[in-house]
Amino acid sequence: MNSLLALSLLADAFAGGVLYVNGVKADGLRGFEFRDVGVRVDENGDIWVDAPNYKIEVTGGTVDSDTPPVTAGKWWLVTQDNNSGEHNLQVLVNGTLVKDVKSGDAQVILDLAPHLKQGENTILINAQPSNTPTGGDLMIYVGEGSNSSGTVSMSRPEVVYTRRASDSPNGGSRSYTLNVP
Repeated sequence: MNSLLALSLLADAFAGGVLYVNGVKADGLRGFEFRDVGVRVDENGDIWVDAPNYKIEVTGGTVDSDTPPVTAGKWWLVTQDNNSGEHNLQVLVNGTLVKDVKSGDAQVILDLAPHLKQGENTILINAQPSNTPTGGDLMIYVGEGSNSSGTVSMSRPEVVYTRRASDSPNGGSRSYTLNVP
């Protein structure tokens, strides 16, 4: 495929999607050229640029200043690994990478309050391409709950994501909407 056609297809895909660079939403990026990067377009039309030689940072916080802060200790991200292998997930909240979750890592219990806003929030779980997944499931739960001495209780998680050994090693993304009152 020639470069002009590839750029045209990428521009068409971007018209309806969001640009992420190393998992960080980069919709304000202009006049910049990346070298030696990987690019893929997911089923939602979002463009994912894997740029290992570049560091991307978000400045100014992740929550709009017009909305009141979300109460700490109320909204949680929790992982459960059932002896999975070769899974590498990125969890993004409102376009900002908040956690990398990998097979074999310790359980994650993360207060999401600093990353949420009142109203509608987008939770995106991006499975990175890897070797063929093996073993049990790797699960991510997001929801309202309480933390008692390191044990988070959620009566009904709003997001339940499961990555299985039978899932494609090519990765993929799944988006959820989380409404925070």
